[in-house]
Amino acid sequence: MNPRITAATRATIITGIGALLMLVPVVNALILIGVMLPLWVMNDLGVPGLGSAVNGFFMPSVIGWLLVGLSFWSFCFVLSLGAIRAAARQRQ
Repeated sequence: MNPRITAATRATIITGIGALLMLVPVVNALILIGVMLPLWVMNDLGVPGLGSAVNGFFMPSVIGWLLVGLSFWSFCFVLSLGAIRAAARQRQ
């Protein structure tokens, strides 16, 4: 199978698991903090539309969540592709 398709499939599964973990209350708070802080910094640097500050917390908008999701998926894709290629080199 094509390593890019395999890496994309793995990245999609990992991102889906992360989305399902958002349903667990304690994990939801940790993921939200991990999402809020980078988006808040980017918002303070002048990137519009990522969310808004509400009572001392930064609530991500849909665009903010999409940016985080795409960034996480891309990170998982590159990591998985590197692992697949390293494993292929080990087999040779």
